[in-house]
Amino acid sequence: MCDGFEMAGLNILDVHTFFDTLCRNSGTDSLDIDSFVDAAFQMKGAASSMDVQTIMFQMQDVQKDLRNMEKRMTDRWGAMQR
Repeated sequence: MCDGFEMAGLNILDVHTFFDTLCRNSGTDSLDIDSFVDAAFQMKGAASSMDVQTIMFQMQDVQKDLRNMEKRMTDRWGAMQR
């Protein structure tokens, strides 16, 4: 299967991990062939600097949200303990 991906210009070394990741992201334990092929071809090509920067900013937003959530939960827990 990896040879088929390589012939199509895709560099997916671990097909099982790729499949498991797609399933986890879709919230299922199976995928139809069209979804699998679409996701595989979205992997074609190298990530651009803009792609990496976009993901970095998204992760910073997620981190900020998590910190805010942690603070709110800690504050509520403290208020409940009084």
